Amino acid sequence: MEKFYEEALCLELERKQLAFERQVLVTLRYFGRSIGCHRLDLIVEEAVIVELKAVKEFENIHFATTLSYLKASALPVALLLTFNTATLSIKRFANSVLRLNAETRKCGDAERVIDFLRREGQVE
Repeated sequence: MEKFYEEALCLELERKQLAFERQVLVTLRYFGRSIGCHRLDLIVEEAVIVELKAVKEFENIHFATTLSYLKASALPVALLLTFNTATLSIKRFANSVLRLNAETRKCGDAERVIDFLRREGQVE
């Protein structure tokens, strides 16, 4: 099911002219050495990870995985979405390792994506 939701979301992102990449590989490093890869569902506007799920409710493993993706990618924001509920459920994660200055937060692409989701009624 997640594959279909990903496809539909990508069509919507294209329609809204938001740049995105699908199934992005991010290398995990330990003391500078590669130890494996994560596969991210989407990166939108080179700033926001979008992790898609088709579950009734999020579990701790979903949060841990999304936080791991955020850390490995060094991107500022991740959104965890599940479509298998009456209304779309979204959890937002900020990369606490990054220190974004006020101007970046105000004008950054991550905020553009979140604004888009707010306008579409996806995020409060």
